[in-house]
Amino acid sequence: MNLYFLMSINSDGTATIYESLQPFSNVVAGVAQLLPSEFLNISGFNNLETSSPDLLLDLGWAGRPDLGFWIANFAVKPTTTYYKKIITTNTINNVNKTVDVTYSEQDLTETEIDIKNKKMRTSYVPVRDSYLKLTDFTQLPDAPITEQAKSDFLIFRQQLRTMFDISDYSQLAWPAIPTSAPNITIPPFPPIEK
Repeated sequence: MNLYFLMSINSDGTATIYESLQPFSNVVAGVAQLLPSEFLNISGFNNLETSSPDLLLDLGWAGRPDLGFWIANFAVKPTTTYYKKIITTNTINNVNKTVDVTYSEQDLTETEIDIKNKKMRTSYVPVRDSYLKLTDFTQLPDAPITEQAKSDFLIFRQQLRTMFDISDYSQLAWPAIPTSAPNITIPPFPPIEK
């Protein structure tokens, strides 16, 4: 299954990506998407992809020569670093009646980095706090663990408390969960998505 852009077709046959503030039902303006199952009161509209794809290029046959669905051709999306963002560019190919979707990297601004850091902190502080609560008992005098394990958990808990005290959030990482108390099972941390 392909993804398509809803296009506004000009009288000269060129097109622009449909960006109206009032999109049609089941279609989001400006976004590549699957064909809707119903469009312009035509049920089974999505079946045109396999039965008659040329009918999608302009919908004059359905009384809307100003509209069409053009297939999106996607470039490989690059992976990026913490301090960069991916910019998506949609280029209309009026000859082939397609839209080429390409990607480029751009450095984040200081403001964007601050916002990203705050989101990271907001997302992971509750997780960190839950691991602190989960291991509170390890510091009780009668905890059923060795003195070495208490010391390991003391260090682990301090690492949890200070893990956000860094300037480079691209280096944010969970501390290693102590294994010196085999009678205690601590679930693994969720991955940190950067």
